[in-house]
Amino acid sequence: MLNPNISKRVSVQIARTVEPNNLWATAEYDGQKIDIVLYKRTLEPGTRRLYLKYSIANEQYYLTDRA
Repeated sequence: MLNPNISKRVSVQIARTVEPNNLWATAEYDGQKIDIVLYKRTLEPGTRRLYLKYSIANEQYYLTDRA
């Protein structure tokens, strides 16, 4: 498990276009589906670099476009 206070930039596979207001968007990282939280960017399908963070409130990892 990563330290919850550290964000790590990782390469993920995006299957379809992701809009900032899409609450159900996921990406595949290391064989797992992880939720995406975007603030201003729209992501096209393909390999993208996002930040992997840990949410203490939800006790799970998520991907974001902000460090």
